[in-house]
Amino acid sequence: MTKVTIHGYKNTPAKEDTAIIADITVDLGEGEERVKFVYREGMGGDIASALAKDLQENDPPIYEADPIPEPALLPLTPRQLRLILSRYGYLSQVQPTLEALEDPQVREEALIEWEYATQYEPDNPLIEQLRLALSISEDEMDTMWRTAETL
Repeated sequence: MTKVTIHGYKNTPAKEDTAIIADITVDLGEGEERVKFVYREGMGGDIASALAKDLQENDPPIYEADPIPEPALLPLTPRQLRLILSRYGYLSQVQPTLEALEDPQVREEALIEWEYATQYEPDNPLIEQLRLALSISEDEMDTMWRTAETL
């Protein structure tokens, strides 16, 4: 016999009908396991039947589903980075910004990085340095970066 304990659930609109995302502990006879389960009316199977029965017989708490995390930012090629900086009007400011760095060693390394890097990681210190120098907000940079990933 399948045993289901509902910790909480949330109704969510689906394309054809309403789905229920439930945070449940299920025991199929081999030990308990806590899982998230999506139920749609008319679904078959032991877990779905037990969940439907429990939803009808009990009044489990409604919960807020955890937000879906954004995927990690991917590295950009020099082409992608330069295209997005150009589209946002920042590209022409990059070279003068790097050349204006006071420390000669930092300036030289930044110019080498800008000129010869084969890819740019989102956490590259040069990227953060440019973001701050060009007054680009973190949100705008994330948006630019995600857009550049598609170029």
